Order: sequence, then structure tokens, then C-alpha cells
Amino acid sequence: NVKNSKTLSKKNNGFTILELIIVISVLMIIFSTVYINLNPVTRKKSARDSLRLSNLNEIERVINEYFLDNGKYPGEDNVLYVSTTVNWIPIPNIYKYISKLPVDPGENFYYYKHDISTYEVNVVLENSSELMSKDNGNNINRYEVGNNLLLIAGD
Repeated sequence: NVKNSKTLSKKNNGFTILELIIVISVLMIIFSTVYINLNPVTRKKSARDSLRLSNLNEIERVINEYFLDNGKYPGEDNVLYVSTTVNWIPIPNIYKYISKLPVDPGENFYYYKHDISTYEVNVVLENSSELMSKDNGNNINRYEVGNNLLLIAGD
């Protein structure tokens, strides 16, 4: 009987292959879930999108303040302005409204166009495609703001 208990205790000292496979599988699932949720590339894209949305609000504020002061929108009617340089919308005395217009934090651009009574500003978001498709604009590949989301043609 003593001999049997020693044999049993020797058998229970290690892990079986099946137990190791189960533990490793569970750990892989946990690590992959954590990586997906904390993926640095996705987090950077989300951070740039947050900045883009904040910048759009700032651009809209400047456009609307200019309109209130001057009775018209900045720039020429029906001309598409693209944020390739600083102060890409020609606004006289821009410093009255903002020190400089935002440019995209990544490789995208802001687009602005107006007619006599309406305007649109838009940008491509990297990680928020649901916002682009639900903004009621005519382009599901850009996030659009303004009082006429049909001014800038869709892709």
C-alpha cells in the first residue's frame, strides 16, 4: 500500500502534454485579445482621428466666425481648397480667428468648399469608417461637416 502511494505521487508531480497545450492556448487567447485592444498602430490611428475631428471643429468655428463678421464665407465661391500648406483657406486677417489653420496630422488632407450660402469641410479618417458612412454626406469615404454636405463631390 505504501508502494502504491509513492507511485501515485510520482505520477502527479508534472504536467501532462494536454494540460500544457490547454494552458498555452488560453494564454495565447488572452495575449492576442490584449494585443488587439492595445495595438499601437490602431491606437495611433485613433489618436490622429481624434485630432482630425477636433481640427474640423476648429476649422468650422473659423469659417462661421468669418461668415458672421463678413456676411460671406472665406475664399472664392465653388473653389475646392485643400490643406497642403498652412493657412490653406485664404482668410484676410486670419490671426483674428486663429493663429494658423490646422493641417492633417498624417498623410490625409482637409477639404473645404463653399457657394454663396453654404459650405462643406471634410477629411478622411483612418480608423473611424463608421463615422464617415453615417455623417449624412455624399461621400462614405470622408467625414463631412458643414451646412451642405453635397458641395464636395463624392468619390
